[in-house]
Parts: sequence; C-alpha cells; structure tokens
Amino acid sequence: MGTQPGDDQNQDAASEEETEAPTNKALLKTAGIYAIISANGEERERGRAQIIVKEQDILFLPENGKSLNVPLREISEAAGEEYVIRLTIGGGGVEISQLGYQYEDFWRAFWEARNAILINDLLMKEPGDSGKIKARVVRAGNDLGICDIQFYETSLLVMPRAAEIFKINYGEINEEKTIDFEIILSLDEGNIKLSQMGERFDDTSKIINTALTKISLETQEQVKQMLPEFDSLAVRQMAELMKDGRCAAKSQIEALSARAWPKIEKFLETAGIKESYDYLKTLAEPEAEAFVGIKQAMMGGLGGDYVWFLIPLQNYNAIAMEATGQGTSGRATYFFRLAARADFAAGKKIGQEEMEEIVSAVQKCVKRINFRREPIYLSAEKLNDPKYWKYKFILGKIPELQFLRESFIGRVCHRTSQQWQTDARELLEFNIKQRDDNAKWKSADDSLDPDPESEVTPEQANPQDNNSSN
Repeated sequence: MGTQPGDDQNQDAASEEETEAPTNKALLKTAGIYAIISANGEERERGRAQIIVKEQDILFLPENGKSLNVPLREISEAAGEEYVIRLTIGGGGVEISQLGYQYEDFWRAFWEARNAILINDLLMKEPGDSGKIKARVVRAGNDLGICDIQFYETSLLVMPRAAEIFKINYGEINEEKTIDFEIILSLDEGNIKLSQMGERFDDTSKIINTALTKISLETQEQVKQMLPEFDSLAVRQMAELMKDGRCAAKSQIEALSARAWPKIEKFLETAGIKESYDYLKTLAEPEAEAFVGIKQAMMGGLGGDYVWFLIPLQNYNAIAMEATGQGTSGRATYFFRLAARADFAAGKKIGQEEMEEIVSAVQKCVKRINFRREPIYLSAEKLNDPKYWKYKFILGKIPELQFLRESFIGRVCHRTSQQWQTDARELLEFNIKQRDDNAKWKSADDSLDPDPESEVTPEQANPQDNNSSN
C-alpha cells in the first residue's frame, strides 16, 4: 500500500486545473425586459435593461443601475415560450421578454456559449477530434432536427441548434445498424437515429464502426492479460461482458468458464488492489456477487489500464468500489449506500434487480466522468466554489452522478493495511447506525479537499506515455 494521506484526492486535482484562462467575449448585445423571480415564484424586480450574452455569462444592465451578472454554469435550465425566456438559477430565476426580432438571435448566442462550456465539462479532458458532420438526429423518438455531430476518441457529441448537447460514449453502443441510409445506434436508454448525411453517410458509418471495433479489440487485449492461457474465442466472449470497462459479475464469468474467475481475482494482485478486495469479501455475504472491470486509459490519462472492482456488502447496506491504474497500489476505497437507511433499519434489503440497477449506475457514472472521483465526493459547499462549477454544471446532465453523490457514504484512503481495515469497519458501522441518508463519514485526517500543489500530473509521471500519444 504505502501511499500518503490524500494521494487519491491529489490524483484528481491538478489534472482538473485549467491550463488557460477562459475567454469571455460578447456574443450578442440586445435590450429587453427582465424580471427576477424568487424561489416561491414571486416577482422581486422588473425593468428594462441592456442584455449582453458572453462566452461565460449573461450581463444585465438595468436602467436602475443595479447590474446583474449570471455565470452560464449557474443556469440549470433554460426554456422559452411565447417569446418569453426563463432561466432557472438556484431555486429562482430570471425571465427575459420583449426582445423583438432578436429573440432567435438570443437563443443562438445562448446555446453557442452554453454548449461550448458543456463540451469542455462533458468531455472531461478527452483528447482527439475525428471530424464533424451534420445529420438529422432522432433520440428515443424525439426529432432534434439537423445537428452538428463531433467525433472524439471514445465518444461523439450531438449538438442540436436550439437545445443542449449530449454525449454518447462508444462503449455504451450495443449495436450499430444501417438501414435505408439511416444509422441506428442501439443503447440501453433507447435508439439514436442519424439520417440526411448525404455523401458523408459512408464516412459516418465508418467512423462509428471503427470506434466500436477498436473498443472490441482493446477489450480483448485487456482480457487476454488476465486470462493469457484462454483461446481467442473464449477471450472474445469474456470481452463482450467486460466491454469498455464494464464490471462483469462473477456469475456471468463463471457461466462462460469455471476457471476464469480465480484467475481474474489473481490479476487484481498485479493491479495492487487484491488485499482490499480480499478483506471486503470477508465482510460480504457468502453468496454475494463481486464485479471486476478493466479499461484502457485515454490518451493523456494515467498510464496503463484502469482495473476496478465493486463488492456489495448487504449486511452493511453498502457497495464498495476501488479503481487503480495497473501496477500501482490502491489509493482509496469508495462506499455507497444501497437502500434508504430507515428501510435498512426496518429490516428491508434491496433485491437482485435493484442491485443490478445500482451496479449499472455506478459503472456508468465512473466511466462517464473518466474515472475522476472529485465530482462524486466534493461537498455541495465546494461545488459553489467557481473552481468546481464545471462539476456542478454536469450534475444535471449525468443522472448517475447525482445518484452517486446522494448515496456516497465516504471513502477510506490507503496508508497502512491495518489503518485501512480499521477505517473501513468504522465507516461501515457508522453507515448502519445512521438514520439520516445525508450523513457522510470522514476520517479525521481526510479533508476531502483537493491539494493541487502536491499533484504530479499524468504527463510528469508517465512522460513516455505522453510522448507516445503524440
């Protein structure tokens, strides 16, 4: 083990620092009527104002001289009806009306600025740009019209012209089909249809197919690391279960091969997390599932592969998660509540279906935030710090992240084996004795406060990886 207190939090911090100060150019200057609405729906102020939409915020310059500057990241929702624009800010908001012919201009400038911020936040430093196309997009039956689509290393971004962008990770695509010049992407949440691509149809299909093929081959290579004596057909079957970092259940693995699971557990020793895995298994029910995943780090990320596990601890109303870069010692173990504490105290335990939903939510979230943990553990107070607004902004865009933040119990950092075991038991005992679902556990020497000054960036720690990616 041998890591120092706070190593895990430091791992996140410097990689999240912006290398350049964001620009804040004015995109639109107009004039209209503004109204400030309180949390209970009452109108607190109304008047005429100059309104300036900028790259980072919206500036209101009323005739009464009481200016108002609203950072775009503070706006949780934006909607318009009958030429009245409503911006939700905290519990209240601002209404804008009487923009005249510049109503549409406002929306274009607003979405341009907001989506530019969201792109940066959703990508979580994902490198690569594999081109852009235009296509008509239908998402779960909702026609979004002609959208720009930007392709990246592990995902694509769909950018509607008058709505928020959204991200699709290639690893979440179960199947790609082409029918009558339509590309249909099958996801757990529903299908995405792309059409009207013209001469770019073949190019688009090829980009997506190439990405899916790359993920499949990479996953097979990773599975082969864990199961070197298995033949290619068996490896391919295992890779389907563990596609793009998905945590595969012990029962799923054993259904394919009774020999595989002990070898996968052995591989955790290579990754440096077998000791914590073994201890947590002693706290789990004998018939409890365990889940293990492996995922290649993105360019610019930590070197090697991420190896991680999930272990439900029904007797403690918790699920434990640990992830680490291959070849390094474990940094910290994260614990999440399974059921409402009042329900658990009343003797209610979650069923298998609910457990599968929780496991799915955990792994989807962790992958969507590229294995960063800051968005999970930072307090609500910390999220109000402008430095961390990017995390606050994406909370409403990644439902699984909201779920993990709500069910987060605490984390246990690795310093010594005995200390880690003691803290883990203390956290779990705390969890089953508490009745308040919002109560969090924290060790006396873990402030949950990132310390960027002591961070070593991935590029500094693995210069050979950084060079090889260029």
